[in-house]
Amino acid sequence: MILVLQSRVLFIAGPGAVPVMSSIRSHAFVFVAVFGTVLASGAAARRARDGTHVAAASNQGTAVTDWREGLSGGISSGPAEANAQMIVFSDYQCPACRMLHRSLERVLGADSATVRVVTHQLPLEKLHPRARAAARSALCAARQGRFREMERLLYDSQEFLPTADLDSLAGRIGLPRLAAFQGCMRDPEIDDEIDRDVALATRFGLFVTPSFIIAGRRYAGAFPDSVLAALLRISRTNPSPVQ
Repeated sequence: MILVLQSRVLFIAGPGAVPVMSSIRSHAFVFVAVFGTVLASGAAARRARDGTHVAAASNQGTAVTDWREGLSGGISSGPAEANAQMIVFSDYQCPACRMLHRSLERVLGADSATVRVVTHQLPLEKLHPRARAAARSALCAARQGRFREMERLLYDSQEFLPTADLDSLAGRIGLPRLAAFQGCMRDPEIDDEIDRDVALATRFGLFVTPSFIIAGRRYAGAFPDSVLAALLRISRTNPSPVQ
């Protein structure tokens, strides 16, 4: 049966249909009122849920006394003087790392100037045989100022990383000196840099990916956007609770 709106009278079209004398305006008013109530209650429920998640995440975080060491080395974006400081340890073959990366991109958006993100490499080679090579390619792209572009492409190409041509990926982000990239991929200093990141993660007690530190507390796994945003907001107001 099909509802047909005609002028201000509501008809039910069908065999032996008769008009139902009812004002569309009054129906619309009731609909809007009910729909608005549903939206408001849904928003309140989401706020309550997010608050619970934030509280749980805050309680889950473990204090890292020497966390500022993570601000040295790695690849940094955002102002060094930003109150909100986030230190990330990632593996490019890790699905949860891709989730965290995309969540962070959404959360930062136009607000990236207020947050400093320092990214370190933590390839879990026993689980992901191509993770170190991918980390190497990201660091070599960084030498030409294209780290974030390569990072994004590596995550976007995650399903194909086991057989991906990393030179081809470098070409796709428009690296100006492809030969230099290829030479960098063979440079032992790049592996030394990765090893330093892995050693730093071990000192911090980080053995899974993704792991990250905000306001001196370490967390593991991907979080909902709202929780990640709330943790960064807390970091802005209380940037270094752990010295």
